[in-house]
Amino acid sequence: MDYAVVRTQVLVLLQQEQSLQAKQAQQLERCLEKQMERVRRGQFERRSQVIKRMFDEYRQWVEETLSTEPELHLQVLAMVCG
Repeated sequence: MDYAVVRTQVLVLLQQEQSLQAKQAQQLERCLEKQMERVRRGQFERRSQVIKRMFDEYRQWVEETLSTEPELHLQVLAMVCG
């Protein structure tokens, strides 16, 4: 084979390889973006549940604190020392 022909073929292969490498990098980036979106969505859901639970518990505490029983009673505890 002629050196010039081999050199041309090698240069073509290198260009194809660079194109393939760029496509692979783009595919990897898309794949990672999807994974990051799933991770973000999962973290958002977990944190949202924590916030909701915290405010639900607070509202329940306020309701229980502000509500009174129909019959009020006073409990007296005494300690006798001898």
